Amino acid sequence: MYKSVLAVGSSNAQSYQMAYTMGKSLNSDLTKEYLLEKGNFYITEIEKVYEKYNVIGKAKKKELDSTITQEKYNLSKSVSELETKIAELQKELESKKMELQKMDPNNEKQLLEIQLKIEANDLARQKILSSINTVITGINQYL
Repeated sequence: MYKSVLAVGSSNAQSYQMAYTMGKSLNSDLTKEYLLEKGNFYITEIEKVYEKYNVIGKAKKKELDSTITQEKYNLSKSVSELETKIAELQKELESKKMELQKMDPNNEKQLLEIQLKIEANDLARQKILSSINTVITGINQYL
Protein backbone atom coordinates (compact mmCIF):
# COMPACT_ATOMS: atom_id res chain seq x y z
CA MET A 1 0.00 0.00 0.00
CA TYR A 2 2.87 2.35 0.88
CA LYS A 3 4.38 2.18 -2.62
CA SER A 4 0.99 2.58 -4.30
CA VAL A 5 0.09 5.69 -2.30
CA LEU A 6 3.48 7.27 -2.95
CA ALA A 7 3.25 6.47 -6.66
CA VAL A 8 -0.11 8.23 -7.03
CA GLY A 9 0.38 10.95 -4.42
CA SER A 10 0.00 10.96 -0.65
CA SER A 11 -2.01 14.19 -0.35
CA ASN A 12 -5.49 13.11 -1.52
CA ALA A 13 -8.12 10.64 -0.33
CA GLN A 14 -8.50 8.98 -3.72
CA SER A 15 -4.89 7.72 -3.62
CA TYR A 16 -5.57 5.93 -0.34
CA GLN A 17 -8.93 4.52 -1.53
CA MET A 18 -7.39 3.22 -4.76
CA ALA A 19 -4.38 1.64 -2.98
CA TYR A 20 -6.66 0.04 -0.37
CA THR A 21 -8.94 -1.39 -3.03
CA MET A 22 -5.96 -2.79 -4.95
CA GLY A 23 -4.52 -4.29 -1.75
CA LYS A 24 -7.90 -5.79 -0.83
CA SER A 25 -8.08 -7.44 -4.23
CA LEU A 26 -4.73 -9.14 -3.55
CA ASN A 27 -5.54 -10.05 0.07
CA SER A 28 -9.18 -10.15 1.09
CA ASP A 29 -8.28 -10.13 4.82
CA LEU A 30 -6.67 -6.65 4.50
CA THR A 31 -8.01 -4.17 7.07
CA LYS A 32 -7.29 -0.61 8.16
CA GLU A 33 -6.10 -1.94 11.55
CA TYR A 34 -3.71 -4.37 9.84
CA LEU A 35 -2.25 -1.54 7.74
CA LEU A 36 -1.85 0.70 10.79
CA GLU A 37 -0.26 -2.15 12.73
CA LYS A 38 2.22 -2.81 9.88
CA GLY A 39 2.96 0.92 9.61
CA ASN A 40 3.71 1.12 13.33
CA PHE A 41 5.82 -2.03 13.09
CA TYR A 42 7.99 -0.50 10.35
CA ILE A 43 8.27 2.78 12.24
CA THR A 44 9.46 0.85 15.33
CA GLU A 45 11.95 -1.18 13.28
CA ILE A 46 13.31 1.95 11.56
CA GLU A 47 13.71 3.63 14.95
CA LYS A 48 15.61 0.58 16.28
CA VAL A 49 17.98 0.57 13.31
CA TYR A 50 18.38 4.35 13.53
CA GLU A 51 19.13 4.23 17.25
CA LYS A 52 21.63 1.40 16.81
CA TYR A 53 23.59 3.27 14.13
CA ASN A 54 23.17 6.57 15.94
CA VAL A 55 24.77 5.07 19.08
CA ILE A 56 27.55 3.45 17.04
CA GLY A 57 28.15 6.68 15.10
CA LYS A 58 28.28 8.81 18.23
CA ALA A 59 30.66 6.36 19.90
CA LYS A 60 32.97 6.38 16.87
CA LYS A 61 32.82 10.18 16.71
CA LYS A 62 33.62 10.43 20.43
CA GLU A 63 36.53 8.00 20.01
CA LEU A 64 37.86 9.93 17.00
CA ASP A 65 37.47 13.25 18.83
CA SER A 66 39.41 11.79 21.74
CA THR A 67 42.15 10.46 19.45
CA ILE A 68 42.41 13.79 17.64
CA THR A 69 42.53 15.68 20.93
CA GLN A 70 45.30 13.40 22.23
CA GLU A 71 47.30 13.68 18.99
CA LYS A 72 46.95 17.48 19.04
CA TYR A 73 48.12 17.53 22.66
CA ASN A 74 51.11 15.31 21.87
CA LEU A 75 52.07 17.38 18.81
CA SER A 76 51.66 20.64 20.72
CA LYS A 77 53.87 19.26 23.50
CA SER A 78 56.51 18.16 20.96
CA VAL A 79 56.40 21.57 19.26
CA SER A 80 56.82 23.29 22.62
CA GLU A 81 59.75 21.05 23.56
CA LEU A 82 61.41 21.70 20.19
CA GLU A 83 60.90 25.44 20.55
CA THR A 84 62.54 25.27 24.00
CA LYS A 85 65.48 23.31 22.57
CA ILE A 86 65.81 25.79 19.70
CA ALA A 87 65.84 28.69 22.17
CA GLU A 88 68.53 26.95 24.25
CA LEU A 89 70.61 26.22 21.14
CA GLN A 90 70.18 29.84 20.01
CA LYS A 91 71.52 31.04 23.38
CA GLU A 92 74.43 28.61 23.16
CA LEU A 93 75.16 29.78 19.61
CA GLU A 94 75.23 33.42 20.68
CA SER A 95 77.51 32.55 23.61
CA LYS A 96 79.95 30.70 21.32
CA LYS A 97 79.91 33.58 18.83
CA MET A 98 80.84 35.99 21.63
CA GLU A 99 83.64 33.67 22.78
CA LEU A 100 84.92 33.52 19.21
CA GLN A 101 84.89 37.31 18.91
CA LYS A 102 86.78 37.66 22.22
CA MET A 103 89.39 35.12 21.21
CA ASP A 104 91.52 37.39 19.03
CA PRO A 105 91.68 40.33 21.47
CA ASN A 106 92.44 38.02 24.41
CA ASN A 107 95.18 36.16 22.57
CA GLU A 108 96.55 39.18 20.74
CA LYS A 109 98.43 40.37 23.85
CA GLN A 110 99.99 36.93 24.37
CA LEU A 111 100.88 36.66 20.67
CA LEU A 112 102.54 40.10 20.78
CA GLU A 113 104.57 39.17 23.89
CA ILE A 114 105.72 35.91 22.28
CA GLN A 115 106.60 37.72 19.01
CA LEU A 116 108.62 40.31 20.92
CA LYS A 117 110.49 37.56 22.81
CA ILE A 118 111.26 35.77 19.54
CA GLU A 119 112.57 39.01 18.02
CA ALA A 120 114.62 39.73 21.16
CA ASN A 121 116.03 36.19 21.00
CA ASP A 122 116.90 36.70 17.30
CA LEU A 123 118.55 40.03 18.10
CA ALA A 124 120.51 38.57 21.04
CA ARG A 125 121.66 35.68 18.84
CA GLN A 126 122.78 38.07 16.11
CA LYS A 127 124.72 40.24 18.57
CA ILE A 128 126.39 37.30 20.28
CA LEU A 129 127.24 35.60 16.97
CA SER A 130 128.50 38.92 15.58
CA SER A 131 130.74 39.49 18.55
CA ILE A 132 132.03 35.87 18.46
CA ASN A 133 132.65 36.21 14.70
CA THR A 134 134.51 39.48 15.32
CA VAL A 135 136.78 37.71 17.83
CA ILE A 136 137.29 34.76 15.47
CA THR A 137 138.14 37.16 12.64
CA GLY A 138 140.58 38.95 14.96
CA ILE A 139 142.17 35.65 15.97
CA ASN A 140 142.58 34.68 12.34
CA GLN A 141 143.91 38.05 11.41
CA TYR A 142 146.18 38.83 14.32
CA LEU A 143 147.47 35.55 15.45
